[in-house]
This record gives sequence, structure tokens and C-alpha cells, in this order.
Amino acid sequence: MNKKLVNCIIPVYNVGQYLVDAVDSITHQTIGFDNINLVIINDGSTDNSQEVIESLRFLYPSIVVITQENQGVSAARNAGLDFCFENFSAPYTCFIDGDDKYDPNHLETLIAFFKQYEKKDEEFEILDEQVIPDAVFIPIRTFEKQEGLHYSYRAVDRGKSGILDMSRSFAFFLHVNSGLFVSQALEVVRFNEEMTISEDADFILKIINKKHIVGWYNDNLYYYLRKRLDESSTIDNAEKNSDFYDRISYYKQEFEEFVQKLGQVPRENQVSRLYDLHWFKSNVPSNNENNFDLDVALENIRYILQQVDDDLLEQKYIPYWYQIYFKSLKYGRIYLRNAVNEIEPRFQIADEVIENLDGNTQINWINQREKQLQIRGFYVRPMINEVKLVAKYRGEFIEGVLNKSKHDDLKYYLGREIFPAVDFEFNINLAGMLNQELQSIEFYFKYQDKYAAAHIVHGWNSRFYWKNDFFIGEEAIIKKSWSSHALVVEKLTKHSLNTTVLSRKKNYKDDFLFERYVDYFESYRNKRIWLFIDRPTTIGDNAEALFRYCANREDGIEKFMIIPDETYYHNFEGVSANIIIYGSFEYKFLLMFAEKVISSTTFWEWVNIDTNIPKYEFKLIVQALSNAQEVFLQHGIIRKTSFSDWYLNSSSKNFDFMVTSTEKEYELMRSENTGFKEKQVRLTGLPRFDLLKNNSESMITFLPTWRIQYSKDDGSYDKHFRESDFFKSINEFLNDEKLLELLRKNNYRFIFKAHPKFFVQIEDFDIPEEIEIVSTELSYNEIYEKSAILITDYSSAVVDFAYLKKPIIYYHSIKEEAEENPEYFSYESDGFGEICLSIESVINKVQNYIDNDCLMEEEYVKRVDSFFKYTDKNNSERVYEEILRLPIPNKNKII
Repeated sequence: MNKKLVNCIIPVYNVGQYLVDAVDSITHQTIGFDNINLVIINDGSTDNSQEVIESLRFLYPSIVVITQENQGVSAARNAGLDFCFENFSAPYTCFIDGDDKYDPNHLETLIAFFKQYEKKDEEFEILDEQVIPDAVFIPIRTFEKQEGLHYSYRAVDRGKSGILDMSRSFAFFLHVNSGLFVSQALEVVRFNEEMTISEDADFILKIINKKHIVGWYNDNLYYYLRKRLDESSTIDNAEKNSDFYDRISYYKQEFEEFVQKLGQVPRENQVSRLYDLHWFKSNVPSNNENNFDLDVALENIRYILQQVDDDLLEQKYIPYWYQIYFKSLKYGRIYLRNAVNEIEPRFQIADEVIENLDGNTQINWINQREKQLQIRGFYVRPMINEVKLVAKYRGEFIEGVLNKSKHDDLKYYLGREIFPAVDFEFNINLAGMLNQELQSIEFYFKYQDKYAAAHIVHGWNSRFYWKNDFFIGEEAIIKKSWSSHALVVEKLTKHSLNTTVLSRKKNYKDDFLFERYVDYFESYRNKRIWLFIDRPTTIGDNAEALFRYCANREDGIEKFMIIPDETYYHNFEGVSANIIIYGSFEYKFLLMFAEKVISSTTFWEWVNIDTNIPKYEFKLIVQALSNAQEVFLQHGIIRKTSFSDWYLNSSSKNFDFMVTSTEKEYELMRSENTGFKEKQVRLTGLPRFDLLKNNSESMITFLPTWRIQYSKDDGSYDKHFRESDFFKSINEFLNDEKLLELLRKNNYRFIFKAHPKFFVQIEDFDIPEEIEIVSTELSYNEIYEKSAILITDYSSAVVDFAYLKKPIIYYHSIKEEAEENPEYFSYESDGFGEICLSIESVINKVQNYIDNDCLMEEEYVKRVDSFFKYTDKNNSERVYEEILRLPIPNKNKII
């Protein structure tokens, strides 16, 4: 038996590209590699892991390698443990995954931690005397795709280094890799090979249950856990695992055995299992096809929660509504109690008051047009049927429109919605306001004949988010009130305007703009001004196309095109002189008085509010002074129903009007799921389609999508991008010799039209001389006009090319991030070209098109005709006519 200090076990499954880093972090430990027994278990890897292992063993002959058929990480670690106990006598054991890393001081520091608590006698008396725990843990830091302290170590503060009494603690430990173990404590403990998720925590609990103590070292030492760029690790795909929810029944059985044997469940098990259960918040359990029984699972969780201490249910990492839900599972239903002599009803679970009838309501949108004040938002209450939100204006209670929200603050547990949010909309008639008259609009929650204040919270989109406290409407000024449940309405007059705006200008970053706004308010508020903008950085989309169509129409409307900089002036020679540079004073000034903002992007987000002052500061000014209607022209065509869930819906957008181009898109945007009203959505087609030209050259364009998971938060270069399958698939395609030979033989240009995100990583690509990579050098319109063939993976930009009925090839080498809804759009049945899965099939298809004069095949021509509502050149006309039908702001003169 050797006399080394530490057994180190590395389970390996398809981590060949990372394994050298992991092993290097072991061989470079400060205790010296000669003090470490390194055991690597290759658990049936199908990549190059075995070759990497052999090369490492060549460098370090003492490495022990165990090869087995794939049985899972638990079986691999167990094989390592069995080998160590049969062959080694090291006093300590550690684990590391093949894609992670140790700090060089990891083992030396943790061994020193144990040494300071060593005792000669065998008595372990908690609190009275120091004891030696069987394990010591350190925090985890993630790296690569996500960097920072692992969430589980931010969720609970474990305090300073020392020994934790787990019978009293809120702490939990879930990762064996972040610990060092006393080998003797592991002799009869093994990983549960039937568990594929949370097997670490289960193993750790078996160790802690012996003494109910654990070592904790918290002094700038971390275990480094790799969050893979391609999200291919087991934990990244946990919810896709058919066993994801099976551990619920395992936990219940575990708790039953403890209760039968001990009369209670050890605190450390309560803490660890509760933390795990609080994550079951997916919309739909992913293994429904495996006969997952939701009712049985909830009953098992109910039993588990009944054994959990109440103080654990109130930990900060558990969101408020899940605390309430867990308590309702533990104690029974939530009800409103309105006892005699009580001023206000109270929500209770058993005998515990969880909250009073009063509470928060969130306002998202405020508009004032046509003598109507529209206020929209949502609230969440434990009981939605008996509690209603009402508004009080001029002594009368007004009931708004209340609907169960499909998008706001949705809360699920195991796929079942809990405490559904309620969307509200109040349309309050302001007619009859007297000059100088101040009126309040108060909000209350109503239960039977009881009223309680509904305290207003302003959401991100609200005009009063953060430090804004007023908004200039068409006929009224809306202000925050000193009372948390009310707003103030004041008639718009010269006096109220001057007093309100000028007294507050010091709170904003552009005094000059505020002063000019007041100076010119009376003359400019009567002007009809339309602003057209595509993006701050480029033109060439639907806004420019529509502007070109209607710029010189004699309709009494002043129309202005917003351009990124002066280099774009020449684009509009002979079209219009009303061209304004984005971010200029003219732009800001006209935006304050614009009747309509007409944009191909969702205007009021970050994208269009970047001026000479910080974006956020300018957004505050816009929210206070601009009352413009928003016309959303779209950037493309929606081909995912999920798009309406997270982006295009009435909870997150406040459009007055938006365009659609297909029957399916039109129906989706008008569906109950989006919340948009019928008058907000029209089927017109995209204006830019009118400007499409077909002058094909011997040119092929490759237009792949960008994948969001490869973007760092700060937009900077990511050195790990080269390791992704996404990069490899594109680079391999661009460098395929058969492709390059085809281009040379047929004398074709090949354009790689790169998404802007690609250019951060452009140095990674090996670009042959036959390939031209472009970003803004060729506009999309020029690409569509000149290309004879277009190759993409999933880009929705190809709809313009399809509109021209030119050949498209889909190269699906890498699966898209989010699946399509095949009933809404299927590449197989609705796509505009053939789907190719290999480079060879793409090349063969390209050659076939070249041989046939690059004509779209009849099958795909028919799909184009059935996909688009219109394939004419009258899209701009239809959009323009629809915009003219929108309400014209009130022109009453203020006094």
C-alpha cells in the first residue's frame, strides 16, 4: 500500500477537449503530484477522451486508468472509490470532473484545515469541544460561458471558515467536487447509481448524517466549475432527462425512513432537499411522456414539506410566492379571514397570517389620449376570484377590465400555475375636468364590502419608473401622488405646463431640451409629425421603404427620416429634405412632439434612445414629454409562436399599430395569447418588399443566424467560441475543398453575410481567398438583388429572398436553439428550399441549381405563393392607409 496523502478520482465522459486542463490542475497542486493517487475512469466516452487519457498517462505514468462501458457518473465514481480502497491508504479523498479545475492550493489548504482540528481522543462533542469533520467544502466559481460565484453559494451565507453545526444551520452542500473527504468516512458509502441528478448531494448527506457537522473554508479559495459554451453538460440538460423528477419520490421515501427510525428528519436533509425542490418551476415537466403523475408528485412534496422546519420555508432564496405556496402545501388552503371588529381582511394559511388585503399592484403602461386615461398593469393575489382591483375617480368607483394574465409575472410549480397574475386595464374618462382642478385616481383591492389600498409599483415600462413623477398627455398632466395608492390628474394649461416642466427640469440631463419644449409647445403640439426610423446604426428596412413611399404625399403631415449619420444624406437626394441625424437636438426635439413614431424595431427599448446623454436618462425624458403613438413595422416575419410569449404581447409592448405579412402571423398576433386588440394588428405585408429587385449575378450568399448562447454579456470576444460545434460547422463549410472547387469551376462569388455578432469572433475563422466576408459593405437589399442562390440555416431574413422566388437552401448542420412549432411553421412542409444535413448535400444542391439557371423549383414557388398574403408591390400603400386611420391627437388650444 502506498503512503500518498490524497486519492483523486476523475470520472470522464466525452470531455476530451477539457481533460488536460483538469489533470493539469491536479498535477500542479502545491502538495506535489507525488502525494496524489490520480484515478481516471473513462465511462464509455465516444469522443477522443481515451486518446487524451493515454497521452496524459505517457506524461504521468502513475495515473491509474479504469475503462468501463457507459454506466453514469455515479458508477464511475464508485469504481474509483472501490479501486482506491483496495489499493491505496491515502487519508483523504477528493473528486473533480473532467471539465473543471482546481486552484493550485486546493489540496494543501484543505488538508491544513483538517490538521488544525485533529485530536488524539475519539470523542466528538459538538460545541463543547472541537471535532474533526468528515468533509470540508469551499465555494464554487463558474467560468467560460458564465463567470462568478455559483448561485448556491450566493443563496445562503455560510459565514466565515470553521465547523458548521448542521443540526442548526441553513447551509447545504451539493457538489462533491468542492470538498475534501476523510477517506475512512467513505469506506461504506457509495453513490446511488440509480440517481442521475443530485447524486452528489445524496452522497454528501450520507457523510454528514454521521456527525451532523461539516468543515467550511471561505477564504479566497474556489472550485472552478466550467459552464460550457455549448451547454452540453449533464446539468445544462437536466430538465431533458427523463429521471429529472424521479427524485421526488426518492426524497419522500428517505423522509419516511427517517421519521420511522428517528421520529424526525435531520436538519441537513431538510435543507438540502428543500433547496432542490424549489427549482421545480418549469412550465411543463419535460418527462410527461414517461407517465409523470403531477398529482402524485405534489402529494409527495406535501409530505416532504410537512417534515421541514418553518424557518427553512422562509429563506430568502425562496421567492415570496413560493414560500406561500410551500406553506399552503404544508398546512392547507389559503383563505381570507374577515373576523368581527377587523378593519381589513387577512390572507391566512392555517392560523398564520401571510398578508393583508392591501398590497402592491404594478402599473406597466399609462397613456392619455382622446379624453381617456388608459392605465394597464397587473397584480398577483393568492385568491383572484374574490379579490378585485377597482379605481376611484371623482367620488365614483370604476371597475376595470380584469383578465388572467398570460405573460405577466407567471409562476409555475411542476408545470401547474400558482397564484395567477391578473392583467388590468382602466379607461378613465377625463371629460369635464375644470381648469386648475386637481383630481386623484385611487386604487383599491375590493373584497365583498371591504376596500384596502392597492399600493402602486411602477414597472420597467411605466412612465413613472424610477425617478419620473409626471407625464404630459393630450389634455392632462398625470403625476405621482404622495399617497402610494393614487395618481394625480391635472388639466393641461399654460400655467400647469410651465409650472410642472420647468420646476422639474433640474432633475433631468437636458435642461435646454426642457426649456425649448415649453417655448414651442403651443405651436408644435398642433403639428402632425411622423418620424421614421429603422435602427440608429443603419437604414434599408421597412421604415425607409415606407418613408420613400409617402414622404411627398400632400396629406398635411410633416415626415422625417432618421439616419445614423451624415454619410446617409445622399441616399435621399431627390426624395426629401426632411432628413434628421439620429441623436441630434432636432431628433430629440421632434420626438417630444411627434404624433407617430414609425419604426422597424420596437422603438421604446434601448435600441433607439442612445443620444448625447445616457440611454436611461433620455428614456426618462421621453417617458415624461412624448405622447407619440407607436407604429411597429417589424423587422421580419414571425415564424415562432413562442415569440409572442416572451416578446410580442400586450404585457411587454404598447403598440398602437403593427403590421403582419402572412395569414398565420396575423392570426397569431390577434389571438387571445398575445393580448393585442383587433385594431392594433393589420395584414398588409412589409413595405421593404416593394423595393426588392431581381438582378441576379453569379453570386451565392451564405447567411447563417447567430446563436445567443455564444454572446458574452458585454459583447466582447470569447476565446471559447472556437470550441463550439456552431463555429466548427461554419468554419468547416467555408473551407470545404469541394465547395471552393465548385466556385472556381463555375466562376461564382461566395459571400459570407455575417451577423454583426460574428465580427467579434472573426479572427477565429479561417477564411479562404474564394470567400468574401461582409457585414455592411453589401446591404441586405443588394444581397437579395444580386445573389442567385442563398444558403442559410434558420435565418428569417430569407423571406425577402423567397418573396423574389429565388432558390434557397437550408443547411441544418447544427440544431436551432429553440424548436419551431411545426403546426405554425415547419421547414419540412413550409420552408422555401431543400433541407441539407451535410456539406456534400449542400454542394450537390448548389450545382443542381447552377445547372438549371438558378430557378426556384416549382414546389417552393407554390409555398411562397401560399405563405405570403400579398406578393405584389403595394405593401407600403396598404401600411400608409392603415396608419392614416389611426386617431389624430386632440388639437384643442390650451389656455
